Amino acid sequence: MEVYDNNTLGGSRELVEAVQAGDMQMCETSQSMYASFTEELMSVGLPFLFKNRQAAYDFYDSEVGTQLAEAIRTQTGIRIVGYFENGIRQLTNSKRPITSPDDMKGLKIRVMESPLYIDMFTQMGANPMPMSFAELYTALQQGTVDGQDNPYAITATNAFYEVQKYMTDLSHTFDITCFSINDEFYQSLPADLQKVVDEAAKAAVEVNRQQSIDKEQEYIKTIQDGGCEITFLTDEQRNVFREATAGTYDFFTKNYNPTVTLETVLAKADEVNAAN
Repeated sequence: MEVYDNNTLGGSRELVEAVQAGDMQMCETSQSMYASFTEELMSVGLPFLFKNRQAAYDFYDSEVGTQLAEAIRTQTGIRIVGYFENGIRQLTNSKRPITSPDDMKGLKIRVMESPLYIDMFTQMGANPMPMSFAELYTALQQGTVDGQDNPYAITATNAFYEVQKYMTDLSHTFDITCFSINDEFYQSLPADLQKVVDEAAKAAVEVNRQQSIDKEQEYIKTIQDGGCEITFLTDEQRNVFREATAGTYDFFTKNYNPTVTLETVLAKADEVNAAN
């Protein structure tokens, strides 16, 4: 295998398109990028869906996670071989500390290129601006946008703290990235090599998730040492955001009709949340 990192071969959309076309065999991109190709993963981007990361793991490793992957495969020709943790998404901005939706008013927040995220941040009171991740640092640096939402790991490793003064541990969505392969290519492999791909992907998921847990405090320290002030919300403060974004569930119901229904996703989410 030849590995190209750090957007060397393009942004997330270009990667998914290349894998779908068979120009590239595999890629790893955020779940939100699949919104341009299928409705199936949009429901898992709904705000405050999972209680914690273990609940999210249990969800994606369940039969519902398998159903989502199969629906995506049949609709797009892309096979998800693993759900990586990208982290729990937090909010940063260059203007002020954020402790309530009122503090979001007037802020230009870069969001992923997904209608669901646009609606979510509109519900919070912000001015969402969809933008490719590859353009984000420059946009923050130049003030094209005031803020962005990403997990601690992404904010730390991409040094967004250099151009952002404030972070809020909003924890509004658990973000996965899809480790994916062109299904036609996968099907062309002999059974023993398909097994190699499957086993390697499973091992990669285990390593990815453990590293995400192990390194989180390190990332938080990097952000704070870089001069970015982190506000840790109370449960009561976070519940105000949860109530403010309840309308995003209605937005989903009115606009989307995935094969794996919202009812199925919410029932499984309730189950794993109760168990964790």
